[in-house]
Amino acid sequence: MASRFYAYGFGDTQSNSFEVNNEGEVTIEADKAKYQPGETASLLLKTPFPGRVLVTVERDKVLNHFYVNTDQKSARVRIPITGGHVPNVYVTATAIRAITDNRLPLTVARGFVPLAVEKPGTKLSVAIKAPSKAVRKLSRPLR
Repeated sequence: MASRFYAYGFGDTQSNSFEVNNEGEVTIEADKAKYQPGETASLLLKTPFPGRVLVTVERDKVLNHFYVNTDQKSARVRIPITGGHVPNVYVTATAIRAITDNRLPLTVARGFVPLAVEKPGTKLSVAIKAPSKAVRKLSRPLR
């Protein structure tokens, strides 16, 4: 039995200085690994298409949300870090593409990133003090 298969692909290309994910994922890059209350996190959102992005800051509930429009396929957002964000918060991004043509089948893309937040003076320092030699008496010899 013979069968025929035909596939056609068409890409949406625009000039960018970085690679974007075309699998429906928003890549979020933070400017630092850890933050302190009072600082501002600068995040780069890389989307597979230009459009509008819903950004949320969450813990056990949504603490803040706002919309930002992408410039081509990226947007930069700033998140003020507060004491209520200790020890961490999650930033999510949901990109929504306007349906003006059907060249790109994606209409929604999602991504998230955890942001670690440390408050100075609240971290316990842990140290293990042990003698350099430990002597142990055995009741019976080892085999």
